[in-house]
Amino acid sequence: SRLERKDVIQFKLFTKRRTGKKYARGITLVQSERERQRLEREAKLLENASLERGKVVSTKGDFGFLRSVSRVEEIYYHLSHVESADGDDENRMTSLMEGQEVEFYVVNEQGGGGRGSKKGSGGGKSLSARKIKLLPQGTVKFEHELAQGVTGYVLECPVEAPSADSFFGGPSKKSGGGGSCNTAAAAVVMGKICLDTPIIDTEGNEVTEVVLHPDMYPCGTFTLSRTSGEVGIWIRPGDTLLFDVIQIIADGTYRAMPTKHSQCLSLRSEELTTDDMSSNKALIRLVKPSLCGRTEGVIRSIRDNYGFIHSAERNVDVYFPLFEVMPNEIHSDLINNNPDVYNGTDPVQNKSGRIHVEIGMEVSFDLSLQILTNAGGGGRGGGGGR
Repeated sequence: SRLERKDVIQFKLFTKRRTGKKYARGITLVQSERERQRLEREAKLLENASLERGKVVSTKGDFGFLRSVSRVEEIYYHLSHVESADGDDENRMTSLMEGQEVEFYVVNEQGGGGRGSKKGSGGGKSLSARKIKLLPQGTVKFEHELAQGVTGYVLECPVEAPSADSFFGGPSKKSGGGGSCNTAAAAVVMGKICLDTPIIDTEGNEVTEVVLHPDMYPCGTFTLSRTSGEVGIWIRPGDTLLFDVIQIIADGTYRAMPTKHSQCLSLRSEELTTDDMSSNKALIRLVKPSLCGRTEGVIRSIRDNYGFIHSAERNVDVYFPLFEVMPNEIHSDLINNNPDVYNGTDPVQNKSGRIHVEIGMEVSFDLSLQILTNAGGGGRGGGGGR
């Protein structure tokens, strides 16, 4: 390769007898000036580097991103910074796999905007990993488990972005939760749940409130109409949920997570056994709907995609769309946790997997007022859901 000014070289020195001039022969490059400057920059970066642990979350060719226990942002890595177990460069790993647990130094490369920066992470800095070493699986822990099978009521509904963010990306500061459970929002908004009974974290602090991510909706979402992209969720402010609680180590937030418990603490005859835990599906469960705006009635008529319920409290028929009938999993959880309210009979599912409804069924539902005008100025005056 071509030598440049200030490169460190090695050579043999020869002197010509007749003229006395000296000549360099057998020149080899020891260290280029560019390499020396690079190593100098690396040494300065490592002076302020932090030693962290995490997992490989994505790979693409000779680079990818790591998730750290100590921070929310994902960290760029290049395979050239992966070290072998014995420290021999010849045995350096040629690839990493998603899910591998690693230890590494995090350096802050000022400037950003390069391949070490993710879109939306902002210019000014780029976090990169150095001296990456593999760890035994099971070494890295991202959260503390604080409690299992606890209950709390929804303060604000979570709102989902059109394209969902990473679960451990920070929640947006934009408003959107609480008053509406419509998920057609511009950014992710974490929901909030108030615990029925406070719990204590690993440092002795009292926890009274946890957050709920849109990915954790009980039974997911449903389409509100065939023509729009709007979706609905099965929970409302005031609903009581059953869940586990964890604390994220990176940012200290308390989060509601799926639980394998199926009943509220007051109804459990005993703690779950190992066999029970393995057989139960982990879910965040809706165990008691909010009584605010909830009423009862009897199904009076059913059409293709909708029906009418005759209210027990007033002499009116209430319109309801069939997609608002709660799914089987929620019905089962409500029956399991409210034996004094429901008769304990599991609902019948039709061929499409929806709950079968028929005229004469007694139901409970949320009552809301809808004013829908048309060319003649008329419209339905009420609507039922869930």
